[in-house]
Amino acid sequence: MRPEKSSRVLLAITRSKAKMFEYGLPESEHIKVSRDPARLLRLAVGMLGDLAAAVSQNGTDKAGMAELSSPLQFAARYFDAYAASELAQASDGHLLLLASATYYLCDFPGSAGVLVSRIRREELDLGAGGLDRLLWWLLRGELTPGPDLSAASRYQDAIGLVSCGIREFYGGREVEGAIQAAAMKAGANGIDDVVELRVERERREVVIARPADERIQLARHGQHGIAQGLGLQA
Repeated sequence: MRPEKSSRVLLAITRSKAKMFEYGLPESEHIKVSRDPARLLRLAVGMLGDLAAAVSQNGTDKAGMAELSSPLQFAARYFDAYAASELAQASDGHLLLLASATYYLCDFPGSAGVLVSRIRREELDLGAGGLDRLLWWLLRGELTPGPDLSAASRYQDAIGLVSCGIREFYGGREVEGAIQAAAMKAGANGIDDVVELRVERERREVVIARPADERIQLARHGQHGIAQGLGLQA
């Protein structure tokens, strides 16, 4: 799907309306919107569907992704502007979540982060079985603790598996980097003598690795630590 000229014009008007709210202009001086921007909603969602179909069939092929880049940017700007224009009857949280996710898919993580930071957790009750909260959690990038789900979430078990896998993946990378740093500190042949120390601070597990012969300070009050040999080979 590609936006035609009339769709691009309607998006430009919607973005202008959003900017007028942003700059605090009196509504009496706002641009007139003669067509309902909701007409573009199906088009924008369809562009996300095109991406999903392309990835399903061809994976993340660079040529295919580049071809879809322009329509995705259109969709991202639409979701963003439609939420800010105060013309939408849909939940702002829903539109901002769509905008943030689409900007992320366009390789604009900064814009994605700004938009997802505006979403309040209590807005995320979109009847999606908890998938909305999983997406919000992923886009925020604060992977500890996991997404907040109600006991009645339809996809609670699947979301739990996904979130645990992601946390283990990024946690594993953190451990690997810490081990390498500790091995360098111990000496080129010291990787077999590295130990891992896990310390929990403010509900977040921090991984520290250091040479086995280095004195490890006991955890203070409010913290707990466990040291164990890793037995890694160079």
